[in-house]
Amino acid sequence: MVDIKNVVVVGAGQMGHGIAQMSLLAGYNVTLVDIKDDFVNKGWSKIEEGMKKLETKGSLPEGATAAGLMAKCKKSTDLASAIKDADIMIEAVVERMDVKKEVFKTAGENAPSHCIL
Repeated sequence: MVDIKNVVVVGAGQMGHGIAQMSLLAGYNVTLVDIKDDFVNKGWSKIEEGMKKLETKGSLPEGATAAGLMAKCKKSTDLASAIKDADIMIEAVVERMDVKKEVFKTAGENAPSHCIL
């Protein structure tokens, strides 16, 4: 069984940024990956906004801060390098089979052997 610590979320849009936020709240290190810096930055900003709202409401895990959780979130546009230390990859890209196939091809060629795809 793999001890999961590092999560890579591919796709920073509606689903992806939400998955990344929940992964951070669960205590994982997260790398948010998308094809353009703009997409990654927008997703990261939405996560940060959500964390700040939760912090204001007192709804973060005990002892956690929005800033502390966000420090565990990296951004990348390079899946091949982002997945090198991943324990699990979650795919949340656009619903196009060609894009999904390319994501899994890149992941399969670059992920460590224990990584769950």
